[in-house]
Amino acid sequence: MVYVGSYDRRVYAFNASDGTIRWNYVTEGIVISRPAVIDGIVYVGSEDNNLYALNASNGMRIWNYTTGYYVDSDPFFYDGKVYFGSEDGNVYALDALSGAHRWNYATGGPIMLSSTVVSDARSTSVHWTAKSTP
Repeated sequence: MVYVGSYDRRVYAFNASDGTIRWNYVTEGIVISRPAVIDGIVYVGSEDNNLYALNASNGMRIWNYTTGYYVDSDPFFYDGKVYFGSEDGNVYALDALSGAHRWNYATGGPIMLSSTVVSDARSTSVHWTAKSTP
């Protein structure tokens, strides 16, 4: 399967071999975030201020988490948690299965678009690049 977000406010799942649409999920905002797919769950942000967890097979919503502004950054999975940034200036860590809030950190500036996450397995720390506002 190929998963992609779109400016038409949808997340699409395409059959990788023939390009047919398997399912689509409608959000309330455009979807710039690149989906992450782990253990049968698609994690993706939307400009409706939500991070979504969708069933990779059928597109049904498992859970969503609402932030204070757009979620355009790419989610990152590590050690049972999904990490992502929001344009509300926070980095969030959620339980990947339930969507329960584990922690957040205010960066002082919005986290936008191609934010990067790197995992350091030795210290289990997560490093984030944020774009500061002038």
